[in-house]
Amino acid sequence: MKDISVIIPVFNCEKYIGQAIDSVLSQKDVDIELIVINDGSTDGTLNALKNYQSSIILYNISHAGASVARNLGISKATGKYIMFMDADDFLSDVFICRSCINLIENENLDMCIFSFHYMNNERKRHIKSKPYSKKLTNTFDASKLTCAMVAEGHFPASPCFRVLTKDFIKSNNLYFKEKIISEDIEWFIRVLMFTKRYGLLDQAAYTYRTALPNSVTYSMTFEKCESLLHTIEVSADHIGKASSESLKKALFSCIAYEYCILLGHYYHLPDKGMIKDRVYHLSWLLKYDMFPRIKYAKWFNQIAGMEILSCFFDFYIRHISKSKQ
Repeated sequence: MKDISVIIPVFNCEKYIGQAIDSVLSQKDVDIELIVINDGSTDGTLNALKNYQSSIILYNISHAGASVARNLGISKATGKYIMFMDADDFLSDVFICRSCINLIENENLDMCIFSFHYMNNERKRHIKSKPYSKKLTNTFDASKLTCAMVAEGHFPASPCFRVLTKDFIKSNNLYFKEKIISEDIEWFIRVLMFTKRYGLLDQAAYTYRTALPNSVTYSMTFEKCESLLHTIEVSADHIGKASSESLKKALFSCIAYEYCILLGHYYHLPDKGMIKDRVYHLSWLLKYDMFPRIKYAKWFNQIAGMEILSCFFDFYIRHISKSKQ
């Protein structure tokens, strides 16, 4: 059995897949199985992968999306642990896999999450994600850690920059929901509801590219916006079944944060009236303000109303958020 299986779905990423693979193969003190799923690429990705055919396990599938590819990777993985990566990102610390495994084994955890850098692909600008405090890195009880994490403004929903035990994933059926956008949000909510113990490492060892033309957040169409709305609705249903009231409040607050993002993208849709009732129906999420930024959204909504709040988030996403990346 390998120590860890790293799963990378790739679709039309010939420019970056080599750097992603090299960063995994450079990991030290760990026996790695690198599974790459070519998700029906139509550019030169497959040719780029041929350079690594002796170092990776490659599966070629018809284009079906990252969730299908990741689920295939989970089903094929032989490692004790699993890590997911995006094909246009890379690891920047050669010991991060070993560090995560050590923490999981020493503290009997289901999962270890580490930190990351943003790298604006147009400006070549690096920005470290918000650091984890010592309070967070010294807490391992899942409910307490999630509440503390959310209160400090953290919601690391991406399946990347973390290591999970394969037994934890499979025993709780933590596969990715297929054929939706923002599947990572719904997946991470389920992960947090099932885990008993997990930990955080304040090591920015993952570089996450932003400002890529084919990314979900770079251009939000009506279909993508509606899919995000569906993801929030499904996630809210999951959270409603949580047994812990404190965990329920924390997770609803996380979804409220995603709801604010939805409001910003929704504002500029030419046919937004088709989903207006569903969007406004979720405004009850704003009362869950454990996540720091939600307090301002709740107050803004009470004073100015949903339409003005949506307009504000549209402006923030287009002009302020992008300028910080």
